[in-house]
Amino acid sequence: MTASSMTSSHGLSLSALASPFKSIAKFFEAVRRAQAATQDFERLNSMTDASLAQRGLHRADIARAVMERHYS
Repeated sequence: MTASSMTSSHGLSLSALASPFKSIAKFFEAVRRAQAATQDFERLNSMTDASLAQRGLHRADIARAVMERHYS
């Protein structure tokens, strides 16, 4: 018997019982990713144009670079 086919004494499947917890975990993962992206953006935005150029970036590219890094 697999975990997805097991039921509780009230007839609810274990996957149905776990679903809210999975959603909460996904929410916190999304928050973690957003915080990391924000920190990355702030770090890059605080650099001089010369420092950005050494990394192959222009100031106008920061948002795109951060989004690609964290959400691609």
